[in-house]
Amino acid sequence: MSETGDEDIDRAAAHLSNAVYEAAAPLERLEAAGLVRGNGHHLRQRVAEFAAALLRERWAGPPAAEDLNGEVWEGVEVREGVREFLQVHPDLRPFVREVVAELRAVFERRAFEGEVALEVTGGGDLFVLAKTALEAPAQAVLDELDRTFWLENSGRGRHLVQVSVEFA
Repeated sequence: MSETGDEDIDRAAAHLSNAVYEAAAPLERLEAAGLVRGNGHHLRQRVAEFAAALLRERWAGPPAAEDLNGEVWEGVEVREGVREFLQVHPDLRPFVREVVAELRAVFERRAFEGEVALEVTGGGDLFVLAKTALEAPAQAVLDELDRTFWLENSGRGRHLVQVSVEFA
């Protein structure tokens, strides 16, 4: 791992996972001696994955290298506070990316002319906003997003990620 503290979460998690996997080598010897059930190699992998997951959960360093660049973020209005929110909650970045993609998919299916914005409110929640001037079509977009994605997946946002409409 980096001595300078400039390592992003993806590299840090990979380094930790590899180090823990190597350190867990005795598990294979315990398996060979009949002292643990199952495959020692698979157990080493699970221990390494668990360590990386704990690191991601408690990460306070720089965000993943991708930041807010890339295809999914293209055309998304990223407002003040969003980058900081995702630095504090890097584990929510994949979920927010998925919400943006799902909202855009609903836009496409409904031939809806709208834009997506990300905003952090005073209460600290991150809102994925469907921006439009038309109230009725916007409600239909949210209803479809609820049916096809949000109701089943919203808990993954730990009540910190919300979806709403912003009228222009």
